[in-house]
Amino acid sequence: MKEQVWTIVRFPDGSWSYGGKPSDSAYEFCEKWRIPAVEAKQAVKLAQSRRRRTLSKRLQTIYETLCPDDVLDSRDPRKSIIVEEMRQVMEAPSEAEAVSAISWWNSWPNPQHLSAQDFVRSARELFRRVNDGGTGDQAVAHEVRQ
Repeated sequence: MKEQVWTIVRFPDGSWSYGGKPSDSAYEFCEKWRIPAVEAKQAVKLAQSRRRRTLSKRLQTIYETLCPDDVLDSRDPRKSIIVEEMRQVMEAPSEAEAVSAISWWNSWPNPQHLSAQDFVRSARELFRRVNDGGTGDQAVAHEVRQ
């Protein structure tokens, strides 16, 4: 069989699927990957593996992209907590639940975001971008530059 590039998606409920175009309206709220593979099931496994390996870095990169004045280094004691909050924002079934995960952010002014809801919308939009095989930080940085 010949290798082809598959569109792989992860729905907000955690289920996985493949086929179609990344721009399909059915995939609007999904994480998306374009994975070269011989079979669709193989492409799904590759996307799942890639997600596991890169999730924390992608979440940190999105946070740092949206909060450029708060770069997290490996010694920062807040890093694991912030990455976990970002995971909750991304995996929450609804925008309202995502906002509640970081509602305390409304406690002080944030120069980049008017509200926790504004941050959630921006973060979830970046998270849903197509993952074309690059690392999460390369994909996000590319999207932000455009």
